[in-house]
Amino acid sequence: MVDEVAAIVDDLGAELDRSIVVEDSRMRLIAFSPHHGAFDAIRERSVLTRETPAEAVEWLSDLGVFESHVPIRVAARPEIGAESRVMVPIRLDGDLVGFLAVLDPEAALDEEQVARCDDIARRLAGLLQRMQLLEQGVSARERELVDALLFAAQPAARARAADDLVDAVLLKAGALLVVVVAPPGTPRGAAVDRDLRLSQLVLRAKRGLRHDAIAATTVDDHCVLVVSVDARSDDADPALRVGIGTRVGLPVE
Repeated sequence: MVDEVAAIVDDLGAELDRSIVVEDSRMRLIAFSPHHGAFDAIRERSVLTRETPAEAVEWLSDLGVFESHVPIRVAARPEIGAESRVMVPIRLDGDLVGFLAVLDPEAALDEEQVARCDDIARRLAGLLQRMQLLEQGVSARERELVDALLFAAQPAARARAADDLVDAVLLKAGALLVVVVAPPGTPRGAAVDRDLRLSQLVLRAKRGLRHDAIAATTVDDHCVLVVSVDARSDDADPALRVGIGTRVGLPVE
């Protein structure tokens, strides 16, 4: 999906002869076009750090971009290295999922071109919402660490993964329980749709367990959750209370 977003941004940048970035709802960079014409320090820093500088976020927030449902023309602010731009909110069913930011140093984009940007934002909305759902279900780093904890061949690799999960405040040191959750039916269709269904399953399972220390991964058509528990309490068997499909609790030594 990132590649698809990037292709759309590249095409629009070439069409408008402008530098463009797409960000999520927290102004973290998702994709950017090749440079077209002038670009500013804000764009350069966002590409390098993968997020919009804090002073630019504050500036744009004060201008109401987070509340807007329509494109906003933003005047330059030289003191923070920002050229003028058009900020197009990307919304799905009214909910903000990101921004399409088009650099426009000479404020030369006409209304038809701004409307074109708004059309592209609507096209991007579903893609960004899917990307956010996948990230909320289980992030790439979380998946990597849980996979290593459960499946790494070397004990040292499993121990490192456990330490990293604790350092990341995903798990607590101590007893763990593995909960395997199967969906009511086998997911079918494209891989993206399957991943979305599994991400939704992970979110539902995390909510059902009601624990603040849970890490997850997905294996085939199941989600696998590792839960920090108190072995002396009823929490030692939270799998019995997940309430979603098939579940099996496996203690981890």
